Amino acid sequence: METTPAIVCTLAAAAATPLVLAALRRFEPLRHVPDARYQTRDLAREFDGLLKLSLLLAPLFVILCGGCLWWLATRLYGARLAAMDDGLMLPLPDILWVIPASLTGLFAAAGLMAVGLRRLLGAGGYAAWIEYGNRRHGVNSQRLQRWLALLVVPPCLVLTLLAMDSYARVTERHFIVNPFWGFDEQVHRLDRVLQVTRVIEPDEAFTGRPVADYYRFVFDDGRQFGFHPERVASDLADQHAIARRTAALAGVAIEVLRPDAAR
Repeated sequence: METTPAIVCTLAAAAATPLVLAALRRFEPLRHVPDARYQTRDLAREFDGLLKLSLLLAPLFVILCGGCLWWLATRLYGARLAAMDDGLMLPLPDILWVIPASLTGLFAAAGLMAVGLRRLLGAGGYAAWIEYGNRRHGVNSQRLQRWLALLVVPPCLVLTLLAMDSYARVTERHFIVNPFWGFDEQVHRLDRVLQVTRVIEPDEAFTGRPVADYYRFVFDDGRQFGFHPERVASDLADQHAIARRTAALAGVAIEVLRPDAAR
């Protein structure tokens, strides 16, 4: 599996963190109130070296955690589809797991680094380290992490669960779709397939490349299903395999529709 998207996105998320912190320091509930027990000069003298090391290690931890979560999600999804051993399967592309893995990887990386620093510095030293970081950024980091975790992690988990149950497959008798926004399969008998159409939408900029290229299936009860890229992310080659098998089993020809042809 290609890991480059996961690495690039997690690295970009790590690089954007200081910019986000700089903006949030203006938000009153997150503004840090300095602890009078610590002097800024003493904290800087004690932790400047550790800060430089942590800035080097943080992106690596984010990449590691985000990449591992992405790998785990794709493996679990692959195992889920492999359990359905009947029919030709059209899975979601691996790239869709990058965003939830990257965002969740940020919190996983922060947790791993916190555990390591606490063991290295001890409880008192770790409290001083947190104070040092809060003073540098002007933000209460613990409160910020709790708020962000509540905002980011639950939606990522929901999206992951929905994606885990999303696919299209063709058996000897049925065309089956489990759409992203839902947990129930939509089962269509192949003898009710009226049309299998490849839709190639024009590029309005006239660059010579289609703005959308996907397959659409129409059934005799008026329902239809399409792999339009704005609604269903899937690889065109996988779509083609599904379309060829569906058309062959349904006894229909694959049509090609170019909406700009009539212009």
